[in-house]
This record gives sequence, structure tokens and C-alpha cells, in this order.
Amino acid sequence: MLVPVGAIYVLLGPLTRWRTWTLALAFVGLVLFSGLAAVVTGFTGGYPPLAWLAYGVFGMLLHRVFFAAREWAVGTALLGAALGAAGLVHRHLAGAGVPGTATNPGTGVAAAFLSPVGHSGGVLDVLYSCGVAAALTGLCLWVCHAPTPRRAVFPLRAVGTMALTVYVLHVVTATVPLSGVLDGPEAADAVPYSSTPSSPYGDKDFDEFREEVAGLDDWQDWTAYESRLFEDAYTEQTGQTPGEIAVPEDGGHPWWLAGSVLAAVVLCPLWRRRFERGPLEALLRRTIDRIAAEDLPARPGRRTSDAR
Repeated sequence: MLVPVGAIYVLLGPLTRWRTWTLALAFVGLVLFSGLAAVVTGFTGGYPPLAWLAYGVFGMLLHRVFFAAREWAVGTALLGAALGAAGLVHRHLAGAGVPGTATNPGTGVAAAFLSPVGHSGGVLDVLYSCGVAAALTGLCLWVCHAPTPRRAVFPLRAVGTMALTVYVLHVVTATVPLSGVLDGPEAADAVPYSSTPSSPYGDKDFDEFREEVAGLDDWQDWTAYESRLFEDAYTEQTGQTPGEIAVPEDGGHPWWLAGSVLAAVVLCPLWRRRFERGPLEALLRRTIDRIAAEDLPARPGRRTSDAR
């Protein structure tokens, strides 16, 4: 998903200076084109780029609506909740007999264009996802502004303000249980990892790999194909089939995960009481301040003093 997220930052940056109605038209256009792309490509799954660009524009609209007026924020959150509830019923609870559900997506151009199936890029998929985003964003804003809930969730808010630092530390510390060190030296030696970054699937020939991937029809085919590649690579490196792998009785060190979560919830509030930002967040902020332009012209229709 890093590709569509990167595209949002690269392509949508200039749109932050657009008028709200222009942004709204851009959102509608991206939703419609995303549905058309689902029809043309027929590819269900992954992260459809046009859908994610639509999510990026919708995020800009949410920011403006939520901070325009309290009534607008409440109305948008409630409308989003209703849309998200409709999506839940349509996608998961309506049953196999209802055309257009995740279990019975239907066929034809209209079914692909309006598809509610997650990650399809269909119109309903994008709209339902935006509804859930609006409802959850509104809920989080209420929790963070109402005095009592705000104090109660301060540890979680502290973790949220240091998300980059926490995420990096989580990935780094997760290498300890994943490496097998906690299970003893024999288990650590048995953990099968690729010896080079260029061979995640063992000795699979790249040209053959590319041809086989080109012949896949959808995301489900890719998932099954990738699973087979990992299984073959594991068997090649260890002499075992995945079904022969002994699963640790403790479920893979859940105490390590619980400890990392507890450490974040305890340490982040202590850090935030003394510092405005997390260490990596502060570094990122200083880097952006050094390279960001400060002489941009005012947005059309705004005074120069309000441009920033």
C-alpha cells in the first residue's frame, strides 16, 4: 500500500490550495473513474490507485468540513456512520442471495462499476469506505475534545502523536521473537529467511515469475500463487513442508507483543509530558522546515496574511 500512499503525497499536494467545491468535484471524478477502472481492468483486490487518490481528496474535504463548523462536523460524522452501516450490511450481512454483496458480487459492467467488495475500487466500495472514515474521524475528534474522554485516553493520544517512533520501534523489536532467539539457538538457526533481498522466493527465475504473474486474473489468484512460492522456498531451505512446522505452545510469545504495547502506552505519555513531539517526529519536522518553501503566493480569494 506504500505505492498509493506515496502517490497521494506526490500527486495531491498541489490540491491543498484548491477551493472546496473544486476538491469536491475532483473527488466525484476520481470515484467515477475508479469505478470505470474496475470495469476495464477487472482486477479485484490490492490497492486500486484511483480509489486511493479519491481517499486522499476526501481526507482534505473532511479536514475542511470538520473544522468549518460544529454542525457540519456532527452532520458529516452521522452521515458517514449511516453510510458505513449500509456498507456493512451490503458487504457482509445481506447474504449470498443479494447481488452485489461480497459473497455474490454479480457479473457485468454495472456490477463491476458499482462493486461494494473491499479493495475492488468500485463506486460503492469507495463510498462505503469514506463513510466509515468520516464516522471514525468524527468519533476521534469528539473523544479528543470532550474534557472527560480526553483525559481518559491521554495515553492513547500520546501514542498517536508519536506514531512514527512507535511504529519503527515496534518493527525493530519484533525482529527478536521473529528471529527465533527467544526459542533457543536451534530455533534461531532454523528460521528460514532469504539470504539476499533479491531472492524472497528462493531460486525462482525472475522471467518465469513475471510471466506467471502476468497470467493471474485477480488478487485472490495472486495470494494463492504467492503462498505457493513461499511454501516452495521454505521447503527448499529447510527440507520441511509448512505443515510440518511446529507451532510454539505459547502461541509465538504473546507476552512480547503485550509488553511492547504496554511499553508504548506507559512511555509515550511520559515523553509527551516533557517534549512536544516524539524523537522521530521532531526530526521529520525539522527536516520539513528546512526544505519547505515559505514564499508561496496566497491561495486565490484569500488575503496574503491568511495564506499560511
